[in-house]
Amino acid sequence: MSGLVAAGAIKSPAVEAAFRAVPRHVFVPEVSAEHAYRNEAIPTKLVEGRAVSSAWQPSIVAVMLEQLDVQPGQRVLEIGAGTGYNAALLARLVGPSGHVVTVDLDEDIVEDARAHLAAAGVDGVDVVCGDGGLGHPAGAPYDRIVLTVGAWDLAPAWWDQLAPGGRLLAPLSLRGVQRCVALEEHGSWMESVSVCDCGFMRLRGGFGGPETVMSTGGVTMTFDSEVDVTGIPELVARPAVARDLNLSATPEELFGGLALWLALHDPGYCTVDAVWQMGDDPPIPTAAMFPSNEEMVGWSPASLNGESLAVLARMNDRLAVHAFGGESNADRLADAVKRWDARGRPSSRSLRVRVHLGTHPVGHAAGLVEIRKRWTTVLIDWPSS
Repeated sequence: MSGLVAAGAIKSPAVEAAFRAVPRHVFVPEVSAEHAYRNEAIPTKLVEGRAVSSAWQPSIVAVMLEQLDVQPGQRVLEIGAGTGYNAALLARLVGPSGHVVTVDLDEDIVEDARAHLAAAGVDGVDVVCGDGGLGHPAGAPYDRIVLTVGAWDLAPAWWDQLAPGGRLLAPLSLRGVQRCVALEEHGSWMESVSVCDCGFMRLRGGFGGPETVMSTGGVTMTFDSEVDVTGIPELVARPAVARDLNLSATPEELFGGLALWLALHDPGYCTVDAVWQMGDDPPIPTAAMFPSNEEMVGWSPASLNGESLAVLARMNDRLAVHAFGGESNADRLADAVKRWDARGRPSSRSLRVRVHLGTHPVGHAAGLVEIRKRWTTVLIDWPSS
């Protein structure tokens, strides 16, 4: 607890009191009490080897509660019940005069969350089985809506069920890079009041949004849209041409600013994940590398354009672009990195996000990025960078 306060994850007395009152270990009985209070995520359900439900690490839980700014007496809708722990914290924040509804797609997750809440003696929470994209109209309107899963778009039901002037908090996909965005309602549009870095598993069900994932030879590439990936295995098997950018970046700058800048300014943006045995050469160069059990894992922003793949990597602590199948795409990626550097290396902290229902006419303001989604238009800029 003291570590979360010292790190700045917990800022308010109300959130600190909620963390002290709710016993996290009751919600993850499959691990030891000592493990339950580590600052790490705990997967609680796997499907085909991938986690579809988890108890998120306490620091991101705290940061999101601070972003949500829950007040006593409010009604809160949570999309993604998980273990029930976050709903318990929300119930503590709204108090006896408020109410929390949490929705999950899977009946087994719902039953476990109910059992955990009962074991912790938490009242004032309804756990509902259903598609989170539909919300829960029976309990609307809600003063706060929070998603504990990544959203490709903001579903119409969430707009309809949010009270006037309410706040919606979502890990929102911005062309493949997630940012946890707290949005305040202004009728037909919402505007961010805070943005932080995050990484959540995506919303399942009928509102999941497009995604393409391709794996070959220890390399996985992920796109935020439907992409033809049939030629990629042959492409990454070719020798790469490396180009030193004569720039360096910290991991915080890489994850907190550069990756998002590239996603917003490069139409071919994707991400590369690599796994290899310690002591071996990586199957593809990456920008971030770290050990995991007996393996090494790497992650990197990349760009695919037809028959050309460019991957951002590190060479001797400096950024480099590795080009597979031609260097034209490497030129574009290198130029985007240099423009981010020249702009003052903007990060999530200075980001402004506005979300409009439907198709919104966009002017030509300098630096404004437009993302058209299924139900909304997202406008993004860095006004203070």
